Amino acid sequence: MCSEFVIGHLDRVDVGRIEQAEAGRNPVVHDEVQPGTGRAFTGAPGEVGENTAVEKPMEHALPKPLDPLNYEHGRFLGASAVSGWERKVPDWSSLKGGKRARFNELKLWVGEGAANADEAEVATVAFEGTGVGAFVLAGPDAGVVQHRVDGGPWRETNLKHHYSKGLHYPRTVMFASELAPGKHTLEIRVKDAGNFARVIQFVAK
Repeated sequence: MCSEFVIGHLDRVDVGRIEQAEAGRNPVVHDEVQPGTGRAFTGAPGEVGENTAVEKPMEHALPKPLDPLNYEHGRFLGASAVSGWERKVPDWSSLKGGKRARFNELKLWVGEGAANADEAEVATVAFEGTGVGAFVLAGPDAGVVQHRVDGGPWRETNLKHHYSKGLHYPRTVMFASELAPGKHTLEIRVKDAGNFARVIQFVAK
């Protein structure tokens, strides 16, 4: 249907009508493309808003993914998968940096660094898949976290973003993305004293 929509409009467009009118109004967009777009999103030709979908959609076999480690199964992990860090609403009034209003009352998993990384509290995350990470708020006091999967060597990831200087910036960071399929355990801790990790949700794929 989309190809018919495009071809039909190309047949009616000429160079003169593509140019913007003096009032800044493109007659092609306003008179032809916009109504046609409405029809395209209803799924079939007809009046705008008309439901022309079939009762039972046809089944189509999907090919195997080109990359078996892709993110098609990316998801948030439930609270029951996480232990070790306290989940709470931060005392935002005492923290430097701005934030978006929708995070004001949100409970976050909070990890704090220690003078010795080995003394920092460790969060443990159980998951199944080929990768794991965290959707975080990275503010001025964000820093490096150390993490390992299934008791392997500790690795490091800096949670800070360019915008973290003045904002508790929401971003997703991956700690591992090429694991063997199956059940795994992530351990994570904040490396340095004075730094924090604030996690909205742990993620897996």
